Amino acid sequence: MKVWSLNYRSHDLYVEPARVHPEVWRLALGLVLVAGFFLVISQILFGALFGLMGPDIASWVALDATSGQTAVGMLVLLGQLGLLAAASAIVCVIVHKRGPSTLLGPSGLALRQFIVVAAAMALLTVALIVLPPYNSGEPLQKNMNFGRWILLLPFALVAILAQSGAEEIFFRGYIQQQLAARFRSPLVWILLPAGLFGLGHYLPDSAGNNAVTIA
Repeated sequence: MKVWSLNYRSHDLYVEPARVHPEVWRLALGLVLVAGFFLVISQILFGALFGLMGPDIASWVALDATSGQTAVGMLVLLGQLGLLAAASAIVCVIVHKRGPSTLLGPSGLALRQFIVVAAAMALLTVALIVLPPYNSGEPLQKNMNFGRWILLLPFALVAILAQSGAEEIFFRGYIQQQLAARFRSPLVWILLPAGLFGLGHYLPDSAGNNAVTIA
């Protein structure tokens, strides 16, 4: 099956496991349970982690994680969002009676497409660096020394992959698969997950007047 394809053959194969239990009520129940499992897993995991840190350090990290203003706070915030994938996997098994790996589709195809898209994004990133306007039109500000930056880089890459991957698994995996299994029109299974994704990124407290544009 070709990676570069303008038809929905790959998508049909991707959605096939969700057609076993495509009922809308299961999706509605699943969304509620994903939220519940996400909160429970977060409480258990980070409760244990903060318990090892001691009350003073745990209080500082927990408070900082709400804003992500420091490196530690951002790593905790991104790591917590990564738990969305675990919650989605649990719901797939309990509610839809299918394996968690089905959220990614056929492993070989998923890997090939991941490599192609990663290469395309790498080229785009290089182009944005090489072509004007440089520095996004504003001078860059150095926030930490190079030694600390290079030390944090591997952890940051893992955290970003966990966060962005979990969001894709939930919105473009779980929700899109279940909608496509029930509704044939792409207007439903493309636009609705995209709308929910945008709504989840509507943050007027932090984005101000740009909140609607970002969403």
